[in-house]
Amino acid sequence: MVSPSVLNYLVHHQYFHYVAPAQKVVSKLKASFYMLSVKEWNLDTIMFRYLWNPFKWIGKQFRFLQSKISIVILLIVAVALSVIGYTHQDLLPSLNGILPIIMMSIALISILFAFSYRKSALTAWVYLLIAHFLIIAAVLVNAIHISLIEIIFYVSGILLAFIVGYYCLLKIKKVDNDISLNQFHGYIYEQPTTGFLFLVSAMGILGFPMTAAFIGIDVLFTYVHSNQLPLIILMGLCFIFIELTAFRILLRVFLGPHKKLNHPVAFRSS
Repeated sequence: MVSPSVLNYLVHHQYFHYVAPAQKVVSKLKASFYMLSVKEWNLDTIMFRYLWNPFKWIGKQFRFLQSKISIVILLIVAVALSVIGYTHQDLLPSLNGILPIIMMSIALISILFAFSYRKSALTAWVYLLIAHFLIIAAVLVNAIHISLIEIIFYVSGILLAFIVGYYCLLKIKKVDNDISLNQFHGYIYEQPTTGFLFLVSAMGILGFPMTAAFIGIDVLFTYVHSNQLPLIILMGLCFIFIELTAFRILLRVFLGPHKKLNHPVAFRSS
């Protein structure tokens, strides 16, 4: 609370006791550190260019997944593998740990596709559900036995969040039949309740501690052993990008300048 007063004092002090930069002993190293600090060490640019862009590039290589046939086939396969993995695990041998890695890799590909997708938000949302079923299938194949109640905890929370989110997106689509992820729509101005519900569903689908899925995901992590480093990395990446993708959909559809511009809007340039 005293910051404004301190700054005001320093401004006045600099005004009356100004020393030209040439009279100061400022090393190049000190000046460099100062400029880097002002620019926050360019962390935003570095992360975008060397971390997020490569993952987006990977997702863009699977554009064929946007077809309705691919969605239906992958969803059926993901659910079937989850069911078979629990009821007839002997039909899916672990192949020395290779099969769980393959399933988890396909789950990550599905998520990265949704992460880089710029068309229908509904398609991206469905792929998050597909990825969850593939994660469940991978863990089921990897474990010797998992209790049914643990699977129910996971699935019940994810399904509930998915259904609520899908309903919200359908409701928004009816407004003007446009929920593409290529721009910010700002529908929160017209549909604040729907926007809040989708926020809740986005938190639910990533396993935020508000549904039973939080317990289910926590338990499933225990079935991945500490010596299975590739599976740990893939599973961790899956949940990181599920979170990023879910909130990317939220931001693109509900936040940003409202497309109708029939009210005051603060643009980025202002």
